[in-house]
Amino acid sequence: MSEVPLPWDQSDTDINDYISTYLRPDEDVARNLDVALDNLMITHLRDAVTYTISRIRRGGGLAQRIHLKEDELDFELYVFIGDLRGIDEHRQRIDKILIETRDVLDNPDLMHLVMVRGEEKEMIKEGRISIRVTADDEWFEGKLYPTVDLLGVKPSNATLEIMYRQYTRDADKACFLPALRVLYINLIQSLPQNVRDLILLLKYWEKSKLQLRGRKLPDRFWEVICIRRWEMAGSPKTFNCARGLFDVLELVSDWRAIMITWETSEHRFYSKKIADEKRREIDNRNRKGEQVAVIYDPVDPHLDHTRGIRSLVWDEIARTAMDSCEEKLLKVLKKTKTWTI
Repeated sequence: MSEVPLPWDQSDTDINDYISTYLRPDEDVARNLDVALDNLMITHLRDAVTYTISRIRRGGGLAQRIHLKEDELDFELYVFIGDLRGIDEHRQRIDKILIETRDVLDNPDLMHLVMVRGEEKEMIKEGRISIRVTADDEWFEGKLYPTVDLLGVKPSNATLEIMYRQYTRDADKACFLPALRVLYINLIQSLPQNVRDLILLLKYWEKSKLQLRGRKLPDRFWEVICIRRWEMAGSPKTFNCARGLFDVLELVSDWRAIMITWETSEHRFYSKKIADEKRREIDNRNRKGEQVAVIYDPVDPHLDHTRGIRSLVWDEIARTAMDSCEEKLLKVLKKTKTWTI
């Protein structure tokens, strides 16, 4: 059996084909899991519960398709309940809904399809049910979130503004997370394949090059950086992923200067007013001499994907990024500024 070649040994003209061959997730596996989840949700859950399921959305790796081929496929299910008329009713009823849903799935007759994981106390605290589902003789880990539908299928700007206003105001933000995750899925699914390929390439770079001693960067770390840098390059529909990789690695090699914000972005979901407030927070810190890396999220205004990353980890990222820019794939791109080469 021949060894899989490394992306860093490819030429910049071959890297896009390399990603499609070796890094993109297996679509057949995803399709099999989709079928199994349809069977579970439609055949065994929808008619067995006392509440009304208005719609179901996939999440996790199954929906986003930006996990590496060699990594395990996971999933999330957002079960939107038509009986819940708002956040207050969600909070009043969600514990009973979780218990009812778990009891339906934890049926001995369904053990060949689904296994419920974890304790009731943990389930209620987290607002979700951990499950394993089988598809084509393989088991997949996932989470199921029964939840209020805050946005509907195609939310208007007014609906988004109302939801974000309440999200910003409420101390308990757990009820909003399924809606925010669906918005993020919509964003990822709207991206050109090249952007998704660049994200895969950065995730492979982290996995194969960085030595972070068991630490893992935040889930959206590379995704958010890639999206914003792609926007700043003019949002080309097709581009050379080697050029995009060089751009991102060059950015993180000077990590204290990283400032990913969304006030001018077309991919921001919250209002410009909120984005401008976040930018003023950065400016105030800089004036006080507190310059640090900032990577805000285009969907969740309360997320900063640099939070919890220590300077020692940043230094390791920067050193490895600078070394990688000297490898065959990237060294020839140092004088090239455009992504469309």
